[in-house]
Amino acid sequence: MVAVDRAIESYEDAFQAVIAACEAHSIDWRDMPFATVCRMVDLIEACTQAYTRYTILAAMKGVDLHVVGRVPDSLMAATTTDTTFHGALPMSDVLPLMERSKFTLNITPKFADGVHDRTWYALSRYCNVLTTKSRYLEKFFTDRESMIFIPTGMEQCGDLIADLLNAPDALDEM
Repeated sequence: MVAVDRAIESYEDAFQAVIAACEAHSIDWRDMPFATVCRMVDLIEACTQAYTRYTILAAMKGVDLHVVGRVPDSLMAATTTDTTFHGALPMSDVLPLMERSKFTLNITPKFADGVHDRTWYALSRYCNVLTTKSRYLEKFFTDRESMIFIPTGMEQCGDLIADLLNAPDALDEM
């Protein structure tokens, strides 16, 4: 669980988290079978993403959310009645949703060094993006000016969204 904790707490790339966890236990990851390393990375990515999404969505009580994509039943049960689940949709159906939204929520901790393409789609529709941090985004965007970064204490995300929704002029300026 050391690798999962590192990936969650510092938005560390899953592969880097595996290397660090192996080093912490005096294991050379290069001596492990490739398939084992791949399974470890996949497991860390899945755990990190599930935990992050669950924590953030559960913190958004009272917010009218529209969630697009595959979502496990357990995650749907953790959200409020203010959440509408659309399932997987083609991007041509998602773009009009983005155009009408105050912000697009981008929860992708597995892109610790990059950015998911939904971020670019949202920005192209003049939709603010509330996103997990990545080194790339932090290098090229400024929090609360051109992008809204989810705080490390993800439980505070509900308060952040309430503040943002109560200041529509600030959202419009981003």
